[in-house]
Amino acid sequence: MLYVWGLNRGKGTAGFAAIGATNVLFDSVVIVNPRAGTVTLRDLISGTGTTLPASAIKISGN
Repeated sequence: MLYVWGLNRGKGTAGFAAIGATNVLFDSVVIVNPRAGTVTLRDLISGTGTTLPASAIKISGN
């Protein structure tokens, strides 16, 4: 399982227009891969990525 959250910090340019969601914009994503134990924050404006410790995120529930 892989979790991806889009964040708009004011410079949102990426979106989901291909699936009809034209008003959904984001400029960063948080990618959580529980099986690999990795959490990555990717800034789409600067093109940089930051790896966070797996303990930085806790997923609870379904």
